Amino acid sequence: MHPLLFLVTWTCFMSQVLCSNLSNFLTQLPSCAESCVLDFVSNSSCGTNATCLCTDPKLKDDVLSCVESHCLPREALAAINLTSVACDFPIRDKHEQFNILTITLIVITGITVGLRFIEKIRYGPGLQLDDYVITGAFLVNLGNSVVCLHGLSRNGLGRDAWRFSPDTITAYLCFLYAGQTLYATDVFATKICVLLFYLRIFPGITIRRLIWGTVGIAVLCMIIFDLLALTQCQPISFYWTGWDQLHKGHCIGINSLAWAIAAVGIILDFWMLGIPISQLIHLQMKWKRKLAVASMFGVGTFVTVVSILRLRYLVAFGNSSNPTCEQSTISLTTNIMF
Repeated sequence: MHPLLFLVTWTCFMSQVLCSNLSNFLTQLPSCAESCVLDFVSNSSCGTNATCLCTDPKLKDDVLSCVESHCLPREALAAINLTSVACDFPIRDKHEQFNILTITLIVITGITVGLRFIEKIRYGPGLQLDDYVITGAFLVNLGNSVVCLHGLSRNGLGRDAWRFSPDTITAYLCFLYAGQTLYATDVFATKICVLLFYLRIFPGITIRRLIWGTVGIAVLCMIIFDLLALTQCQPISFYWTGWDQLHKGHCIGINSLAWAIAAVGIILDFWMLGIPISQLIHLQMKWKRKLAVASMFGVGTFVTVVSILRLRYLVAFGNSSNPTCEQSTISLTTNIMF
């Protein structure tokens, strides 16, 4: 028996504390985490008072970081789960609000697209190129919603990773891989829809060439980022199996890819906002009417603002030791965008 383990058990017995619970807890810990907990107990002013130890803020800061640095991920999750159960830490769970938001947004989007089609077919000139692209973008969005609800939310999104088995975490990351690829497609497909709409309302030759050039850039970006998302890890399965450090492989940088997609998307947003505004300047209409029209196009800036705010949550994306919980916010903002 580890000398410190013997000391803790003996002290519990002498002080008539619930020694069996504490000693059982220590013996259940993975061996790599044992020294972290014992060092914390021996250096704490709480002695063997379990309530005092659990409420000590250093428990989460020192012990958990020590466990993560000394143990493999599977062992670290087991140790953290034992600690959270023993100390009765609050259970974090945001997956229900994520589900409600995802379902609400996809239903609203479906109704909007459906009404657009009805209006075009019954009262308009019929379906045009942008309508078909919108259909494709909606199907991608629908697929992403299925991934979010069936894959991510069902496998731990919004909850702490240590509450789940390693197989569940692997499944979560597998669905995350699919979701990231669909996200890359959705980002640029949505922009292509807007650009094709511009082509129908701006007849000038120069501006149409500019718009078609932007469409070409958006299509090229979509293809490049889709290929990068699909092949970012070698072997591909390393994306969802590499987290436990028991498999061999490498990735180009999950964080870098997420940042690149977001950054290029934001740049295109500003560029696309400038296209209609540049045309409004030359239109012969009162400034109040120009302002009203500009405000209509400016609605798109909401997505840009959300994209910029989303950047702060990308810092930990791909590098988190608790991905199922810490990625819930970025998943929420991504759903709002699309």
